[in-house]
Amino acid sequence: MRAGDISILIDAGLTGDRLEEHLQSHGVAAESLSGIVLTHLHGDHFGCAGKISRRQKVTVFASDDGVKSNAVVGRLKKLSRFHPGDVLEFNQLRVFTIPISHDAPGTVACVVEYEGARFGIATDLGRASDRVAAEFYRSNGFLLEFNH
Repeated sequence: MRAGDISILIDAGLTGDRLEEHLQSHGVAAESLSGIVLTHLHGDHFGCAGKISRRQKVTVFASDDGVKSNAVVGRLKKLSRFHPGDVLEFNQLRVFTIPISHDAPGTVACVVEYEGARFGIATDLGRASDRVAAEFYRSNGFLLEFNH
């Protein structure tokens, strides 16, 4: 997501080189990322987060419960833990983390807010809770991905 001069990445499941190519094709330099927010710690969602973090000195944000269940992510030097329900702030851009059901501990949906505009992202959404529905209803748009 890019808002003004702030760029964040939500999930990082591609290979590091492929992700950097993808970012570059959209005019975003990986080193300009303000952070990488992980919705959960399955490999297809965090695959290259560590590599990008180390290469570009970018902080990875992951839920405390997720980190406790994943030793690899827990060893990252630039790691910031959050609890589902916390709000992550990147200057004027805010990321609301919303707990959702999934088989990975600490899984969250995200609503990104910037200057009054809101965009929701829910990956591997098994079932939408009332809170997810309410937050997404208040959003200008949303992305849903579910594979189970």
